[in-house]
Amino acid sequence: MEKEKTYCHHCGTSIDKGSHYCPVCGANQDPNVNKERKPFEFSKEDTQNSLSVSSLVFSLVGLLLFYIPFAPIGLGIAGIALAKRNESSYSKAGKTIGIVSIVLGGIALFAWAFYIIYLAVKMANPC
Repeated sequence: MEKEKTYCHHCGTSIDKGSHYCPVCGANQDPNVNKERKPFEFSKEDTQNSLSVSSLVFSLVGLLLFYIPFAPIGLGIAGIALAKRNESSYSKAGKTIGIVSIVLGGIALFAWAFYIIYLAVKMANPC
């Protein structure tokens, strides 16, 4: 005989009627518990905070990798692009550090280019 089925009020998985917890998401199936609780959702503020912190992290990593050609330029641009989405203090710092990262990346790129030219000239004229 097959048990009656119902659905988890949290994730919608088919579960046995009378189950106390969903085997997939673990939500309590007692209708009196967490009546007003909804599934977790990101608020607009949470999303903006994560973008701000991401902007700062991308820009800082670009700044730390200034000696690798193209890495700080790409990471600095990503940091600035993420910072443009809102105006928190992390975004402003991310934008500023992103600009510094791009500038240092450009300097590093020219330094690498001159170093490669120097090596090519030195190899052509070993004396």
